[in-house]
Amino acid sequence: MDSQTPASNQKRSWPITLLALIVLFVGVVHWMKFFLAIQQWDTLENAPLLISPLYLALAGLGWGLVSVPLVWGLWTGKLWAWYGIQIAGAFYYLATWVDLAWIAAPDLACTRWPFTLGVSILGLIYLFGTVHYPANRRFFERTLASK
Repeated sequence: MDSQTPASNQKRSWPITLLALIVLFVGVVHWMKFFLAIQQWDTLENAPLLISPLYLALAGLGWGLVSVPLVWGLWTGKLWAWYGIQIAGAFYYLATWVDLAWIAAPDLACTRWPFTLGVSILGLIYLFGTVHYPANRRFFERTLASK
């Protein structure tokens, strides 16, 4: 994009579109986790789980609720979404590691941590690389320029 083009005409780049779709997918998965935890509550209470069905339901609800405004903000280029995706992304990966370290079964944690580490590193590189790329940053800042 050349410097002559007004910021308000700037289009969403494919990395931002992909990031919004990833957040949408993660949000849908967490909404499903919430609804399935509610639907299967009795089964989960009687299953030999290390955690309560309440934790599963609240985690699904929480991340599901966070995803809705984030997807919309990313899609429309709201400046608050630029900050929000970075904060939510960091907390999401932190929560993944807390789940793995303290909540998952120890034998599962021992076998899956390398994969989780790889996905975490790649995911954070993609997230922060995408939002800090100058053209993508301008996409979010155009909201201020149009006011």
